[in-house]
Amino acid sequence: MLRATLDDTGTVEVGTASVDGHGPVTDATLRAATCDADLSVAVLDRLGRPRSLHTLDRHATPAQRLLVAERDRGCTAPGCGAPAWACHFHHVIHWADGGPTSIENLVLLCGRHHRALHAGRLEARFGEDGLPETRHLHRHLGRLADPGPWTRNDHPGLLARARELAATLQRDDPPDRAAA
Repeated sequence: MLRATLDDTGTVEVGTASVDGHGPVTDATLRAATCDADLSVAVLDRLGRPRSLHTLDRHATPAQRLLVAERDRGCTAPGCGAPAWACHFHHVIHWADGGPTSIENLVLLCGRHHRALHAGRLEARFGEDGLPETRHLHRHLGRLADPGPWTRNDHPGLLARARELAATLQRDDPPDRAAA
C-alpha cells in the first residue's frame, strides 16, 4: 500500500509518501510508481477511517494506444529502435500532476528509456508541430550540466516503417481525395 497526503486541489503534498512496511519514499519514487500502477484512491478522514474509494483511470484507451503507436512508430528516444509493441505509454505532463490521458500528452518509450526519464536522465515534450521530442540530460557531480538538444527519433528502422506506411497510404488514396 502506497500512502500520500493530498492537498485541497488533489495534488500530492511533497514529502508525504510512504509504503507500508518500508517507511517513507522519495517523491521521485512516488512519481515512478504512479506512472505504471493501477491506482485506487481511498479517502480517509482525520482519524484514518475510510470514507470513500475511487478508481482513477489513467490508462489509454485502445483507440488512443493505436493513434499514439501510429504517430510515434516506436520509442521516441533518439536512436532507439524499439518498436511500438515493446513500449510503454508515458504522460508527458505527469498524470499525478493533472496531465490528461490524451494523445496530445502520451508518448511511447521503451522500458529502458522510460526508467531513464524517471531517473532524470531523459526529458520528453511535444514540439511546436505537436510531435514528440526527447533529449538526454547530462549531469556532472549530481548537478544538471548542459542538456542535450531536443531531437526526434531518427532510427533507420522506425523511419523505414514510417515511409512504408506513408507510401501505402498514398498508394491507397484515391486521386480526388489526395488533392483535397
